[in-house]
Amino acid sequence: MPDKPHKLAAIVFTDIVGYTTIMDKDEQHAMQLLQKQREIVVPLVEAHDGKVIKEIGDGNLIMFLSAIEAVRFAIGLQKRLKDDVLTIRAGIHIGDVIFKNDDIFGSAVNMAARIEPLAPPNGIYISEDVRNQVRNKEGIQTRFKGSHELKGIDEPVKVYEINPDEFSSEGKNKPILFYKDLWSRRVIHILALYLILAFLIKQAVVAMVYTYLLSPHLIDLAWIILLSLSPSVFILSYYHTRRSRQKLHKVELIGLPVNLIASALLLLFFFKGKDLGAATTSLTFKNEDGETIEHTVIKNEFRKKIALFFYENKSEDTSLFWIQYAIPSMLDYDLSQNMFIQAQCATEYVYKFRDAGYDKCVEAPLMLQREIAGFYNFNYFVTGQFDYKEGRYIFLTKLYKTENGKLITEFETDGKNKFELIDEISVRLYSELEIPLGYLEESNDLPISEIYTASPKATEYYIKGEIEVLLNNDWDKATHYTELALTEDPGFALALLMLSEYYFNKGQADLSELNLQKTMEIIYKLPERSQFLTKFFYYLVKQEPDKAIAVLEIWTELFPEDIEAHDMLAVRYQYRNMFSESIEEYKMILDIDPGQTLYIRYIGDLFEALGKYDSAIYYYNLYAELQPEDFKAYRNLGELYLNMGDFELAAKNLDKALIIEPTNIDISLGRIKTSLRLGNHENIVEKYNTLLEESTTTNDSCQVYSALSDYYEKRGQVIKSLFYYKRFVEKDTKITGPLNHLVNQVFAVEKYTRAGEFREACQLLKDIEMQLQPPVDKVVSFGYLFYYIELDSAVKAESYIPAAKELAINFGEDMLLSHVYFAQGKIHELTNEFAKALVSYNNYQNSRPSEAIVNLWKARCYRQLKENNEAEKSIQLALKHDPFNPESNYEAARIYKEKGKQDKAIEHLNRCLNIWEDADKDFEPALKAKEALAESSL
Repeated sequence: MPDKPHKLAAIVFTDIVGYTTIMDKDEQHAMQLLQKQREIVVPLVEAHDGKVIKEIGDGNLIMFLSAIEAVRFAIGLQKRLKDDVLTIRAGIHIGDVIFKNDDIFGSAVNMAARIEPLAPPNGIYISEDVRNQVRNKEGIQTRFKGSHELKGIDEPVKVYEINPDEFSSEGKNKPILFYKDLWSRRVIHILALYLILAFLIKQAVVAMVYTYLLSPHLIDLAWIILLSLSPSVFILSYYHTRRSRQKLHKVELIGLPVNLIASALLLLFFFKGKDLGAATTSLTFKNEDGETIEHTVIKNEFRKKIALFFYENKSEDTSLFWIQYAIPSMLDYDLSQNMFIQAQCATEYVYKFRDAGYDKCVEAPLMLQREIAGFYNFNYFVTGQFDYKEGRYIFLTKLYKTENGKLITEFETDGKNKFELIDEISVRLYSELEIPLGYLEESNDLPISEIYTASPKATEYYIKGEIEVLLNNDWDKATHYTELALTEDPGFALALLMLSEYYFNKGQADLSELNLQKTMEIIYKLPERSQFLTKFFYYLVKQEPDKAIAVLEIWTELFPEDIEAHDMLAVRYQYRNMFSESIEEYKMILDIDPGQTLYIRYIGDLFEALGKYDSAIYYYNLYAELQPEDFKAYRNLGELYLNMGDFELAAKNLDKALIIEPTNIDISLGRIKTSLRLGNHENIVEKYNTLLEESTTTNDSCQVYSALSDYYEKRGQVIKSLFYYKRFVEKDTKITGPLNHLVNQVFAVEKYTRAGEFREACQLLKDIEMQLQPPVDKVVSFGYLFYYIELDSAVKAESYIPAAKELAINFGEDMLLSHVYFAQGKIHELTNEFAKALVSYNNYQNSRPSEAIVNLWKARCYRQLKENNEAEKSIQLALKHDPFNPESNYEAARIYKEKGKQDKAIEHLNRCLNIWEDADKDFEPALKAKEALAESSL
């Protein structure tokens, strides 16, 4: 190397990584590393025509005439040190240097010294000047590592990294050499053996899970653990198969703990909150007879929930229309055998299709089906179509995921036997839903013909019966078809159950009980949900309401996340006047699925019924926030404010509801009611008639006729009131079950008596009584109660109290007792026992806290007892609810007359007579009010 005072040279700085720490721990080992560095570095420097200028502690200052040689030296050094305990990093710069006394100085030396500490262990960092010199040179590739502020350098310096393993010409052949290295170290052999062993372990876990009904998550858990630990297997096999010493390499010391931590985090991410125990749970409870029962059920997390929609008829034979309804019904029955599946047929949500304009519940768009499935908390839904060609049925089935509407699979099954096709569809669905064969064996999956019916004709008759009720409200035809089905197959359990329901809803309680008894004898043939429904219905018909409600409570215990069970129990609690318990059931549903916002509104309804208006407002507003496009929240708020006497807020919320749903008849009727509460009767009849013209459904017409009947009754035009009530009855026949239709007429018998049609009222009650069988016929007792009260026959009315009470208590219909309390109050008034009447009216108010009309009755009693201050308080409460109620104003007039407030009495008399202006000529309350006004004016 020439000896000149100034020279262009490539400067390399190196140092031993971690040398100070090593020196502190083991001075002798540190000295050995220095010696080893000399033995390696000096020959390599000389081989590349360089010179070690000096050692600086654990590092070296080295000079080369060429940047290329400097870089090749550094690359060679790192390759030489591969897999060695000695770790060196290097920094390289090229520039002008000054020689003096066998040492070198200058900016190039300083730059190299500043760049070297930036390099990672075993790394080589170079300046941009060096990179320009070695660019495109074979075997040398660089990677930009950013601009760095260096001490003593004014401008940021661009730094590059040399990566010989990845970019050198040898590196181009490295994959081949690397694989050879792996093969020679037996890493590939060990990894292959490990993966095979992992697969066998996974299969063993699968077998255990299926055999002992453990959580399916355990399979994924085992597989993820085994796969996530494969890097550790790789590292251990790589560093130990060709090394005799047992000391861990630094890669192992870092890599193994990192792999274990990463695996733990991965497991936490995938399995946090997942049940990794048994897939089943055993519950011990007391059944409706008080017997202790132990029952094994599948945890809700592992149940597949499927909505089954009606298929489309693609055949040219319209007489086969019933098959499109039969397929999901039969599938529901067949799938119910598997305890890992919760399926439900579309017969349970017919009203959803009707609300959307699909009266036949078929050919609905996919998005509507997905919306309905999501509303009922189903993970999947099934739909499809069928055809019939050359004596063979072709069923096309489609399985969708509710969350995203994605089609999971679609498949065809065809054959001559519908039952076999249903079995095939079920098996295919099991497969697509990944229900393991072990679970299928545990479920004892029988052919549907063994548990449903083996008779094609019985199936046809049964489904046609269902269709008559669901789509046409024709209970007689439904009964006829179901009776034919049982003629074909007397052991058809589901047909027996449905026939019991048809009989009961027609008032034929004895025939209903007879068929229920037969159903109970073969109840094992029913799906589990239908078994609960059968028992519940059986105990109701047998007038054992406590056992009936116990069945529903057991259902919720066994299947705590079954929304239908909680919903039915909540409704039953309401019949028992157990509103707080009903609210808790609805809250449980919201805990199960917060997306079931409908139940937020239901909770509001119950708080309103309890008279807890602040809570009701809270829940209605909460529902409105969550469902801002649903008019029902604002409609309910409007009706609530009506009951509270805040007519401005009532109108405001009803108007909001009308903006969202401008053609809704129910909201428009509420708006008219608000006007009436404010005493505005202008053009009211025209508005009602307009709504009648706009009514598009039978239900809409029923609502308007009912409102018209109430309006004319309030105006004292009781003949017109009865006329519109009869129109309501004609329409109601088409949409209401026969029993409910008759019961509704019983409780509206006053429409006839107030119109003076006592003979017609009596005949109506007799006709209804003839249509009902014991014990349901006792419901007519309520009608006779009201009938004889209108006749002022206290003794005769009271004779019907025991039968009315018995019916309410025996059927668990405690809500009906409020009618008994009302009747008792009226009877006590007829016998001038006003203190007793008050007790009865207070009982009524306790059972129906939100009913404001009771304050009118109580005011009347207080006046008769000469407690005029209490009477005034009560009548003011009644008037706050409905300021222009003529009966309340007439009673207010009488109270104020008793208190000597003549002007107030006249004011209320004028108000009630203004409302009764067009009352029937013989309408007694109006006649008495006119007499009272005449006397007051004298």
